[in-house]
Amino acid sequence: MIFEIAIVGGGASGVLASLFASKKYEGSSIAIFEGADRLMKKLSQTGNGRGNITNIFQNSTKYFGDNSYSFIERFNEVETLKYFASLGIETTCIGTKVFPRSFSASSFVDVLRFTLERQKIETFLSTQIIEIVKENDIFQIHTKTHSYKAKKIVIAMGGSSSPNLNTFGMGTQILSGFSHTITKQYPALCQMKTNETLTKIMKGIKCNVSASFQVDNKIIATEQDEIHFAEFSLSGPVSFLLSSFSAPYDSGKVKVDFLPEIE
Repeated sequence: MIFEIAIVGGGASGVLASLFASKKYEGSSIAIFEGADRLMKKLSQTGNGRGNITNIFQNSTKYFGDNSYSFIERFNEVETLKYFASLGIETTCIGTKVFPRSFSASSFVDVLRFTLERQKIETFLSTQIIEIVKENDIFQIHTKTHSYKAKKIVIAMGGSSSPNLNTFGMGTQILSGFSHTITKQYPALCQMKTNETLTKIMKGIKCNVSASFQVDNKIIATEQDEIHFAEFSLSGPVSFLLSSFSAPYDSGKVKVDFLPEIE
């Protein structure tokens, strides 16, 4: 058969894209192709497993790129929460962070998965795409063992941030084959690797701090939130926020103030 729409990538973006497509193109055949053995693996880990699904404080200062916020304005945090509520997902806030009322990312994932089933969206798991070509206005989607066809495709494969979660850069390789311009990618919203023994000593500690990323004693960015110490990295919200600013630099320092409320 020829699918009307094929979504390549079964993370949060791919799943939501398929659900919106099924609403707009009601009755059309839609399929998700995911290389991992289950959908939304990264989403299952957000918020330390509690499911930090969005943030109520969104404005143009929080996004990089000239046109990035225009997409957010079209479907802002209010519309996002309305949509989740329509699926039966009750939410609650801690500060500006929004979590499912269950404080379980897995329950949020389950609701989305059940919605896919109700919408009769076909899912192909453990299906690693190796090539996509276009022939006579039909996309040929090839794996090592099978081929599929679709009239339209959406690439939602992420970047190269989590090879262990099946995000290793294949999406950009496929897109480059269609003459798209690929901008340079940097790691962001991720852990910050360290070479200090101090983080190993403090492994497992979590606390609210003010932290700044510095290069040659110049402060590049400062954020205040929770930080997590791992064996060879800094993690948690502060690290995720600072990593967006540190990414273009080869190295730098993170200065942590454990008592920011004291001048």
